[in-house]
Amino acid sequence: MSLESIVSRKLKIKNVRVRQFLAEFHGSFILAYIGIGAAHTTSGLLGYSGSSIHGALAGGLGVALGIFFSAGASGGHLNPSVTMAHFILGKMGTGFLPNVIGTVVYLAAQFLGMFVAAAMSYWVYSVTENAAYQSSSSPAKDYAFSCLYSTCPTSAQKNAQFTLLIDQIIGSAILATTVLAVTDKRNNDGGPRGMAPLIIGLSATTVGLSYGVNAGGAINAARDFAPRCFASIIYGKTAFTGYAGNVNSDYFFWVPLLGSFLGGCVAGIIYLFYVLAHWPEDENKQQKEKKVTIEDAADL
Repeated sequence: MSLESIVSRKLKIKNVRVRQFLAEFHGSFILAYIGIGAAHTTSGLLGYSGSSIHGALAGGLGVALGIFFSAGASGGHLNPSVTMAHFILGKMGTGFLPNVIGTVVYLAAQFLGMFVAAAMSYWVYSVTENAAYQSSSSPAKDYAFSCLYSTCPTSAQKNAQFTLLIDQIIGSAILATTVLAVTDKRNNDGGPRGMAPLIIGLSATTVGLSYGVNAGGAINAARDFAPRCFASIIYGKTAFTGYAGNVNSDYFFWVPLLGSFLGGCVAGIIYLFYVLAHWPEDENKQQKEKKVTIEDAADL
């Protein structure tokens, strides 16, 4: 008897929501662990050197790896933007209450998985990070080191948080609509099998390379907020408040948090009104038994 059959017989989970939670948790862990690691290896704070290309490419590949892991069980959302887009379209469960419950399960898994990823990244990089931080502390230094875990706006964006919010809404919407388009069999029938996670990951890289300089290119509320919570444990409240003299950092945390959720809602509405509502009626009849969700990524 194989180890797989033994574990399956003894530990197999039959509850769909629990399976989805576990898949989203670990997929989100992979995404954030890769992204935070990339931030460390490109940071001048730690004596390394890198470019925005390095960070954006690693972040996008982290998205792809996380989706490859979780697509079959949960659809591999790994991002509140994607989950909110599916919520708007009623694809998180059949009926209003199941739709809400499914959304809450996914969001909880995403935020928790990325918090654990931040803690694990700190553990792995603690020797290098502590050596660079040394014993002296200042609000500016605390803020700078917290930016290894979450996004921080460029110094040029002073008093421009509304502009940064628009940046995050549009970026999140682009990513989420890409997910909806790539995983919709009516829109991509006959597409290359197994390529959806990579395409989605590259779309995240594309947004990061194009607009990451403004607000840090989070386009994922869980990826920004959960590691920021962990960073605040290590480096204090400046992870949320910023520090005096750095106007652009003042309470920036709400921008990627709100922007990601709003961007996902916008994506769901855009895809509904621009694509889903306009399929020929006969195609709709043929597809009515098929729930088209990101879970189809495993079949592409």
